[in-house]
Amino acid sequence: PQTEQGGEPDQPGEPAAMQPQDAGRPKRRSRKALIIVVVLLFVIASVGGGISWWHFLGPGSYWSVPQPDDVSCTEGKACSIAGANWSKYRSTLNVSGIPFTEQQRYDDTIAEGDIISATPGNVGDRISKRSNDAMTVVVSKGVRTATMPSDILDPSSANGKDVLGALKTAGFDNVAHDESQDVYSETLPAGAAISIDGADPGATVKHNTQITVVLSKGPMPVEMPDIVGKTKDEMQSAFDELKLTANVTEQYDDKIAAGQVISASKNAGDQLHWGDAVDVVVSKGPETITLENYVGQKASTAKAALEKLGFTVTVKSQITLDSSKDKLVASQDPTGGTVVRLRDENGKANAVTLTMYSSLL
Repeated sequence: PQTEQGGEPDQPGEPAAMQPQDAGRPKRRSRKALIIVVVLLFVIASVGGGISWWHFLGPGSYWSVPQPDDVSCTEGKACSIAGANWSKYRSTLNVSGIPFTEQQRYDDTIAEGDIISATPGNVGDRISKRSNDAMTVVVSKGVRTATMPSDILDPSSANGKDVLGALKTAGFDNVAHDESQDVYSETLPAGAAISIDGADPGATVKHNTQITVVLSKGPMPVEMPDIVGKTKDEMQSAFDELKLTANVTEQYDDKIAAGQVISASKNAGDQLHWGDAVDVVVSKGPETITLENYVGQKASTAKAALEKLGFTVTVKSQITLDSSKDKLVASQDPTGGTVVRLRDENGKANAVTLTMYSSLL
């Protein structure tokens, strides 16, 4: 059948909405939605990438070394944190959440409690968060000290026997010792301290304090003087000059006059040192005795007494008619009271002659 306009009637089942003028509208809406989705995905990717970059590669991936309050920096130049007060800067690191390790050591120029160095050590240097890095801060303990051994002046102690070694072991590293200034000593052995300037025994001072040491060279070497035949005073004068000690004994000598040196335990020219002792024998001269007066004593008793003294005794007889004087000493030679030598210059005993009464009755 025809329509009123004379056209063909609608086909069964075809909706009236599917007119030719509306065919392109759904396709345009789909493209717009797609563009929006793509833009959103791009924005999301960009934001995510930015966050990832900031977190893994950007400022979020590291800490920056902060500037200490007590350190001034010059723009455009590296600014070290050395010299900053560690106590204050440690608080800054803790507040910033920057991990660190602390080391301490002595330093001759950085005050105790200040920073000597750090790794990293300049303001603005980076510390990676991703690698679990941390700052290493070296803090000054101030100038190292050393204590002078209390027994260093005692030559019998281990420290007193090795003065320079003891100072080194104690931590002193500015020790001045000039061997040409060492001196001989009559009382101190070689190597013992004559003097130590810069610190007293037992004192604690800076390790780099100059310590000036003068050591003993021990007793000075000297030659034994020729003293045999010299007087005791001459011997003593020579020994005093060479700082030698004389152990003097005296003995009688039939040839050498009293007061002269008979012998010594060291020969002239022998090598000695100050303070050495030498045994010296000094003559008392010939041994003498004051004879007793034996006149009137029994001749036999007098003879025995004189022989005991070392004399050779000769007895002569003298006739007497007085029987009461028989066997008594009539006279003696030398007489009683005379000072006589017991021996002559050759060591032979001197003689005493006794004259004895011999009674005829």
